Amino acid sequence: MKANFAFLLLLYCLIVSFKSIAKEVKHFHAHSRVGTHGMVLFTDGVELYASHLPLYHAPHDYQLIYRVETRYEKELIRWLTVQESDSIPQYLNSMITLLPAKFDLNKLIAGQTLSVPSQLFFGHFERDGKKWLKDENFKFVSLVYKRALSSTQHVSQPRWRRINKATNEQGIQILVHQIQASPSFDAIVLVRGCEAERLQVEVNVPTFTQLSNSFQDCEYSQIAYFETQDFIK
Repeated sequence: MKANFAFLLLLYCLIVSFKSIAKEVKHFHAHSRVGTHGMVLFTDGVELYASHLPLYHAPHDYQLIYRVETRYEKELIRWLTVQESDSIPQYLNSMITLLPAKFDLNKLIAGQTLSVPSQLFFGHFERDGKKWLKDENFKFVSLVYKRALSSTQHVSQPRWRRINKATNEQGIQILVHQIQASPSFDAIVLVRGCEAERLQVEVNVPTFTQLSNSFQDCEYSQIAYFETQDFIK
């Protein structure tokens, strides 16, 4: 009798322990994206956007683009608005990246609105970028694009997604490249007068010129962001 009771008590303890461990694992998984998540800023001339700088591995394995607000919004839009006469690749000269304080990227994945203290940099914050402005209430307002990444993932055509409705006076639309299995690239392109469904890039990892040439049939095009280094490993 005592042996049976001891066995049942041990079994009960094991079950409780297993549930506790399972709960902790679930909790860790749900919060495993807490950290620093760099962004690059761009604009269509009207709204300001932040694009998460993704990688193939967690916790950065998501393409995310958010409409954002900041106390420096007008200044940033003016700085980031690229003119047709600007030199190529102008985006490198005007690049602004953002490094928010540690936060849970799952909140952005879920489409939540949140404010995070953030440091802005001239250039890429991991590649000799220079600290510039700081906003204690940089606001992620609304999710406009989300896609999970995998190093072995392929996407059928079209590989460009249109993420706005060209509500500005210039009729500018934003195209984002759906990152493929390595080797691939990340790119955001401002366009007018062309169809994303017909756009083709002939190589997995184009040069800036090759990428630019793939938009030659558009009425207007301007590369707002282009990155290959993180997707050829």
